[in-house]
This record gives sequence, structure tokens and C-alpha cells, in this order.
Amino acid sequence: ETDPNQMSHLGDVYTSGEPSVMAKLTTLNHVDTDEYFNSDQWGTSLSGYAPFYRTDGHMEGILGMDIKASDVLARERMFLWNALVIFFAAVAVVFFMGWWFGRKLAAPLVKLTLGSKRIAQGDLSHRVSIDGSQETTILAESFNKMTDTLQKAITCRDKEISDRKKTEIDLDTTNKDLQTNVLQLSFANRQLKSFADIASHDLKTPLRGIKMLTDWLAEDYADKFDDNGKENIELLKKRVMRMYNYIEA
Repeated sequence: ETDPNQMSHLGDVYTSGEPSVMAKLTTLNHVDTDEYFNSDQWGTSLSGYAPFYRTDGHMEGILGMDIKASDVLARERMFLWNALVIFFAAVAVVFFMGWWFGRKLAAPLVKLTLGSKRIAQGDLSHRVSIDGSQETTILAESFNKMTDTLQKAITCRDKEISDRKKTEIDLDTTNKDLQTNVLQLSFANRQLKSFADIASHDLKTPLRGIKMLTDWLAEDYADKFDDNGKENIELLKKRVMRMYNYIEA
């Protein structure tokens, strides 16, 4: 204080408009500051207190200091600005490092993705080559092995399809041959049945004549035949009927 009338002197009693300050000073044994700004006839400030001791350890008194609120706020603003600058600088660094590491880590995945697209488009001869960490190298090797297996599977599938089509063609040809044979056999059966009908008719007619002639002989010349002749006539009749029955069946 520069105004002598406002100066405090040794022995003066310190008074404050803040009762909590007085209560704090009676038990203060460490450096402390007020939680809030205090306003008095000198203006608005933030107060801080620090006890000081004699060499024998006995507390001699308490040093108090008031800092203008404007200075405290200016220091806080400066600290805030510094913190913001540091924060955004750190964010920029973290972003750049994250982008760089992400690009480095994602490069093998990008290669695998592009390789997958090429294979999906039918280029089964494509292989992925990755120089990097052990994990990405193992992943690339596994991807290439999977592609080899897929290529072999597709080759086997195409061969099976080709063999199946050939078998289907052979079966179709065989089926057509069988149909032709069936038609020929059906025609032959009709011809054979027609021949059998004609042969049956042609054979029945003379057999009926033989039977009638045998009956006439048996009736008209019954007194002329001896026992052996009659037996032969009956045997002839039976043979004729047996032949007729065979043809009829």
C-alpha cells in the first residue's frame, strides 16, 4: 500500500469482511488460498496465506497476500490459451500419427481387399505379396493358400461338369438308340404276331380237314377196320386235336 493512511503496522489487528478467513487463520498451519474472490475497500482480489516460523519451530506469524482479480483472471486466461494451444497441437500430432500408423497398418488390408476383388472378378492366378509384420505376412500366405485351394476346387468342378455333360450326351445317345430299338422291336413283334396269326389260320384249316376226314373214316368204315386200325384212327384223332390245341393256345 502506498497510502500511509491505508498501511497496517505491527501490532494492528487485522480485520476482514469474510468471517471464514478469520476462522481459517486461527488454525492455519500450511499455505492456503481462498476459494472465492473477496471484495473490500481496496477492490476485488484473491487472498493467500502462508505461516512462517522461528528457528525453534514456533510459528511467528502468517503472511497474507492479495492478488487482484484481474491479474488472476488474466493468468487463468493465459493458462487456458496455453492449454488450448497444447491441446490442439497434441490433437494434430495424434491425428497425424494415427493417420500415419493407420495407413501403415491398413496397407496390407488394402492389398488383401484389392486381391479379393480381382479374384472375385475371375482372376484366380492373382497372388498377394505383403512385406510387413509377421501377422500380415501370415495373413497373406493364408490368403494365397485359400486362393490355391479355390482355384483347384473350381478346376475340379469344371472337370466334373464337363464329365457330367459328356455322360449326359452319352446317355441321351443311348436313350435314342434304345428308343429306336424299341420301335424296331415293336415293329418286329407286330410282324411276328401277324405271321403267327396267318400261320395259325393256315395250319388250323388243314387240321380241321384232317379231323373231319378222320371222323368220316371212323364212321363210314368202322366195320372195315380191325382193332389195330380203329386204335390208329383214334390215335390220329388225338394227335390232330393236340396239334390244334397247341396252335389255338
